[in-house]
Amino acid sequence: MRSTLILFSLFSTLLLPSQSQVQIPRDGDAVLLVIRIFDGPVEVTSKTQVKVYPTGTRDDSLLVNFAVDSGHLVYVTPGIYDVQAIQQHENEIVNIRWAEHPIVLRYPDKPLDHLEVINFQPGFGALQLLSVPGSPSVQDSWQFTLFSTSAELQEPISPVISDRYDLFVLPAGNCDLLARASSAPIWVTDIEVPPDNTRLKHLPTPRQ
Repeated sequence: MRSTLILFSLFSTLLLPSQSQVQIPRDGDAVLLVIRIFDGPVEVTSKTQVKVYPTGTRDDSLLVNFAVDSGHLVYVTPGIYDVQAIQQHENEIVNIRWAEHPIVLRYPDKPLDHLEVINFQPGFGALQLLSVPGSPSVQDSWQFTLFSTSAELQEPISPVISDRYDLFVLPAGNCDLLARASSAPIWVTDIEVPPDNTRLKHLPTPRQ
């Protein structure tokens, strides 16, 4: 079995694109692409190597940095990209996943960065919760709990919390969100989480 894994690792390595990297200048149009990796509901970002390519190219990957509290970070010009995630264990490749054609653009109601969640298990999606632009951080105002409408998921789902947003990773489908703040609890029902995609949802700052 081990010899099979070694052969798979060597074969997969041979298939990997060039290791050379290109850095995109951080001008006024650049968008910070943030990439986080999950295996089902478990985050494996720190155990994963990421390569980012403009769609249609495989010659040179873009320069990607890693931040413990944020994920894999790369500045890109607005456009369409392909992302390759490679998970290794004891120097052996155990998972490879491509996210093809995510569109990274600058929108008036979006922050200056773009979060892309890749999951090694098919059929999972992600829900990113942000305050409306210009309001205080989500984490300063809200506490969230998510409930899937699937009969197979009865337990409430807690978010992965960053300093700027809350992130839910779950099997794709519809769900109900309970938001608690200083005011009365608020329910947001029938939210659709698409498979293999990251949905962004804004919530207003609660009234004090």
